[in-house]
Amino acid sequence: AMAMISRRRLVLVLLLLACEIYHAEAVTTKKVLTWCQYTVVCCCTTLSFLCAALVVLFLLVLSGDDDDDEWADFDEAAYGLGNGTSNNETERRLTNVLLRRGYEYVFA
Repeated sequence: AMAMISRRRLVLVLLLLACEIYHAEAVTTKKVLTWCQYTVVCCCTTLSFLCAALVVLFLLVLSGDDDDDEWADFDEAAYGLGNGTSNNETERRLTNVLLRRGYEYVFA
């Protein structure tokens, strides 16, 4: 605890000395502490607003593509799925559908 108190006093003395170098007038310990508190509050508030903006941006990007259902127009009956065709035939038809829709990277 003593080391922490001496460090605080050292920092405070250095801040007061820095103010004396620049010929600051009427610098008191209370004013220095108030300035430090204002600085911390400003930094924390700015960081909070930045984080809130990032969360809102993430939610907007995430909810933007709900209307695009890539499989909405996929009709199982039209491609012979679920009507007793063999697995190889079903796989071939599904592969053709995916390739026509631009999903080449699936088969890379």
